[in-house]
Amino acid sequence: MKYPILLALLLLVPFTAKAQTPITRDQANEYYGNCVTEAAKTEQRFSVNSQKMFCGCTAAKMVESFAMEDMAAMTDPNNPNARVALNKMIVNVYAPCMEAPTRDYHYSTCISNPKVGLLGGNAQRVCSCAADRIAQHLKNNGARLFQDILARSPEIIETRCRRFMTIRNSSNSRRHS
Repeated sequence: MKYPILLALLLLVPFTAKAQTPITRDQANEYYGNCVTEAAKTEQRFSVNSQKMFCGCTAAKMVESFAMEDMAAMTDPNNPNARVALNKMIVNVYAPCMEAPTRDYHYSTCISNPKVGLLGGNAQRVCSCAADRIAQHLKNNGARLFQDILARSPEIIETRCRRFMTIRNSSNSRRHS
């Protein structure tokens, strides 16, 4: 009696699971272009090279770990799964890509601090070392840190992420053009 039930369950699984529509390379390339353009307009804390590295990394991570259904949910304020999809984007796509912008931000903050100037010729080395260590820490622990932040204050990143991360489904944009 056990085996027919198990067989019936196994036969039902393929029909009950929803297939996820992967993000294509074309869609990731479109995202990359939008990301670089938006970053140039709104993000002055990082170098252009760092922005491009971040946008390229996030585009690649989207192909690896995000789906069009996630994107649709994330960008629809009426979707009950919007927060889950946004958190998935932040933790699985953004967090692994924060190394270059983190390094830029902390280096420029350090080097522009007048007190650091008292170090004389060592200021660049000290700031570079500190920025490298902070960036490495975020690279190794970013996903967990973001999960903790989002668990405590889910709205903290919402507006900026929704505006910055949208891509269009290529087939829909072609159909409506």
